[in-house]
Amino acid sequence: MAFPYPAHWREVSETRYEGFDGFFEISAIASEASLSEVCRSEAYHQLRPYGSSPRVISTLVQERKACLIYPSADQPPEMNRQSALIVAYPRPITYNGSTYQYFILWADRGHIHRMVEGLRFL
Repeated sequence: MAFPYPAHWREVSETRYEGFDGFFEISAIASEASLSEVCRSEAYHQLRPYGSSPRVISTLVQERKACLIYPSADQPPEMNRQSALIVAYPRPITYNGSTYQYFILWADRGHIHRMVEGLRFL
């Protein structure tokens, strides 16, 4: 997969890039649950990473069902305006012996739209 992000952001781990104005991190989710259940589980996680009343919006990415999660005003400040995109892989992927059905992108709210618009599964 590929997606655009600011050229000045630097790798801080294998799955995370950061800059003075934002960040992104990627991962995969192993779940047989439906997309809506996976999105709800992420949005309303017991630690409330998106605040007490996040918005979950259904969308399409490369004609695949996806969801965007936006934080509520009471999101903890240390989450740095984190939003998320969850989309089903075109085909489940296997990594280190585990199979993953969903891709997740966490990014700051100010950059997530450009990343989502440019996301391509290769």
